[in-house]
Amino acid sequence: MKKITAISIHWMNYFLMVLLAIMPLVYNDSGVDPNLIPRLALMSLYVLTASINLFIWHKNLQTNYHVLVLMPFALLAAVYWYSVLNATNQTEAVFVATKISLYTAVVVATYFLYANRIIHFKYIVYGMVMACVVSVILVLKDVYILHKLHVILWESDNVYKINATFGHKNLLSSYLLFTIPFLVIAIKNQPPKTIKVFLGLIILLVIILLLLLQTRAALLALVIGVIFYAIVLFKTHTKKRLTNKLLWPVLLLLGMLFFIGSIYLLRDKFSVITRTESFKERAALWQNSWEMFKEFPMGVGAGNWQIMLPKYGVQHFYDFNYRVTEGLTTFQRPHNDFLWVICETGFVGGITYIIMFVLLLITLFKIKPQDTFFDTNILAAFVVSYMVVALFDFPLERAEHSFILFLVAAIVFASAQYGKIRVVPTRLIFVGLVFVAIINLYVLKLRWSSELQLHKMYKAHQTQNWNALINTSIKAHNKCLNMDYFSIPVSWYTGVAYFSLGDIPMAKKYFEVAYQTNPYQIHVLNNLGVCYTKEQNYQKGLPLLEQAHLISPTFSDGISTLAGAYYNVGRYKDAWRVISLFKYDEQNIQYITFANAIVKAYLNEEKNKLNATQQQRINELLQHDELIKQKLKGAYNKPINYFYQ
Repeated sequence: MKKITAISIHWMNYFLMVLLAIMPLVYNDSGVDPNLIPRLALMSLYVLTASINLFIWHKNLQTNYHVLVLMPFALLAAVYWYSVLNATNQTEAVFVATKISLYTAVVVATYFLYANRIIHFKYIVYGMVMACVVSVILVLKDVYILHKLHVILWESDNVYKINATFGHKNLLSSYLLFTIPFLVIAIKNQPPKTIKVFLGLIILLVIILLLLLQTRAALLALVIGVIFYAIVLFKTHTKKRLTNKLLWPVLLLLGMLFFIGSIYLLRDKFSVITRTESFKERAALWQNSWEMFKEFPMGVGAGNWQIMLPKYGVQHFYDFNYRVTEGLTTFQRPHNDFLWVICETGFVGGITYIIMFVLLLITLFKIKPQDTFFDTNILAAFVVSYMVVALFDFPLERAEHSFILFLVAAIVFASAQYGKIRVVPTRLIFVGLVFVAIINLYVLKLRWSSELQLHKMYKAHQTQNWNALINTSIKAHNKCLNMDYFSIPVSWYTGVAYFSLGDIPMAKKYFEVAYQTNPYQIHVLNNLGVCYTKEQNYQKGLPLLEQAHLISPTFSDGISTLAGAYYNVGRYKDAWRVISLFKYDEQNIQYITFANAIVKAYLNEEKNKLNATQQQRINELLQHDELIKQKLKGAYNKPINYFYQ
């Protein structure tokens, strides 16, 4: 094997280091999601660059590898692509499958780079240290701006205003958490004293910021990660005297006790941590996800969890987040990556994803790398922390989080020796990696062009500029994006514009497209059902309105439209059963008028079945709308006899 020149080694190391360092800075406010597409593009650029570099040097690379460890990653990508066949929305499924393929490509490219000593782990450590410093500066900038605006961070939900370039404080918190192991590794490798002190202060500052951000998943992952590391230290230092063996584990555990105690003593300041709404929300999401998996054990298709979720009802969100039952808040992920993968790709995909982590941890405890920067104990703690975060959030969905995990996984497995040494067709593999990178860049380009239109589309929708809404929504819809990041079909916005302009046939056309894209979105069901009923096509319209009502019985628009449809076909009993679920609102003249008409029609239908006294009371009500109005105040979810008893 020929020796690879130092120039190629240094170039790839510095490239990867800089890429990691600038990752938090890569975002663009022009998009709906300012960082997802740009950071995925950066990952694609890494795979493309690494693959081309490997392709050029393929004659100088070794030909024998222990590639068995790469099988779970290849299988995960394969099951994601297979799941496209099961998907209701295949456009979204293809996007997610290409993204998972990119993650796999990161693993494969990095595996060959590290196995051939083209890159070294210390440059990844340096890159993550710089990324941490950049992220901390961005957070401090947010804090400073909020301070200048006299915003008290400990009050209400003000802490949610801190997100740096990560879109949400929870994503920022988990990213900061994932940088801590690399800071510790940097300190352990004996840098100059001033650098060591600086890194120690950065770790302390990161922990303080984690407390400030009050993200429970990140804090729990930090505690469990430290405890895990303390246990590993205790077990691995078997040759030391007991006092020396206990020193670091005890110090770490005492630190954790102090950390937890501080939160408890200052619990009035940590109001976000003590809330229960997010626990209830996750419980409801997980309940629906479990029902989804039981019905579709082979998976609902990549990216389609968000579509299928409402099928299992959203009414259990009403007590703690009524916006969900109104269709104003939607969920794209179950806040549990393991559950997310198993719901979308089925049993095989879920088991494969779990095996990845198990195999990674086993490998970390078996290998003995010669690289001093490669601390298996700290990296094992990192993997455990990542798994804890993945149980309550969605790091798999975010490029910057996944990039760290898959880089580490590749280097760990490149240091392992599983199974027989095999000769692999490296040139073919590198061509495949280039193909994956180019396909991702193409898909991302189309998605980004759609995102630019989505911004304009939302503005047109908000300002009720219907002609602009038609124009921008049609431009936003392409072969790589047909649904926005709130699970709303883009064609729904087009239908709303035409409906508002009074063009019912065109509105129906686009609502039908939206129904094919997301058949369980209550606004889509409601709007399409209304279009059919306006054409007197109750045979098609009523089932859609009933389905929306079944998904969310307290959905206010759905209540009025379904009750109106029942009224129009003479089903007064059903009309009252539905409209009675609408809570009385004296300011809502339309509801009062509508409910009044339904009550009158239903009472007229019922009075012939009643005795003379009851008929007399009904006749009095029918002649005095004010009496019906007074009765409506207490008629919530009551039977019709409430009015004449």
